[in-house]
Amino acid sequence: REHSGRHRRIWSALRKLIMSRSLTVALVMCCWAACAGFRPPRPPAARPPLKIQLRQLGVSAITAAVLALGPAAQLEIASADTGGVTSAGAAKIAKGAASTQGFNTGSVKTITRGAALDGSDFSGKDLKGVSFQQSLVRNSNFRSSNLQAASFFDADLSFSDLTGATLNQANLELTCLDNTVLRDAVITEAYVSGATKINDVDIENSDWTDTELRKDQRKYLCNLPTAKGTNPTTGVETRESLRCD
Repeated sequence: REHSGRHRRIWSALRKLIMSRSLTVALVMCCWAACAGFRPPRPPAARPPLKIQLRQLGVSAITAAVLALGPAAQLEIASADTGGVTSAGAAKIAKGAASTQGFNTGSVKTITRGAALDGSDFSGKDLKGVSFQQSLVRNSNFRSSNLQAASFFDADLSFSDLTGATLNQANLELTCLDNTVLRDAVITEAYVSGATKINDVDIENSDWTDTELRKDQRKYLCNLPTAKGTNPTTGVETRESLRCD
């Protein structure tokens, strides 16, 4: 520390000599300092603004604010009462394993994605606007859950049970729906792209009103033995909502 202070005093004196145009004395002192092995002190590294630091860490300012509120506030992302939800699934959503976005508000609570939520129980839960984007949600229970405007973009819902779920305006683009149960589900105005995988799904009593499907996807769904019945919530016939006839 003493050595560092001596360096600062020497270079401070040099700066004063140069400013006062005592160039000869300053040159002599520079030569002496170089021979003695002195180097100008390095200025302290400037810390980037907080916003840049958060961006480098992959964390938004809003996310940091939510995390700062503590576990109690974070748990509200999943549910104030996690009864009926497996501890693993509830904990992962509460800690940001699936991103959550307020419906029609644009308020982002967490930004993580690509979570492993296989075997979770979300039955009867209000998951409106929750994003399971690029997550593994296989063999999971979504019976009677509210998934309005939820996003399953590029997610895997294989063998999951969505009986009676509300999927109005849900994003099912690139979603894997192999052996998924959609019985009694309301899938109106949903977003389904051509690459969405639909195989061996149970769609009895489901309502697909105003959900745009590719011609071959519509034909496949209409030819399923479960393409029948009337949705208990909307009263719309499954084949009518699919425009099969």
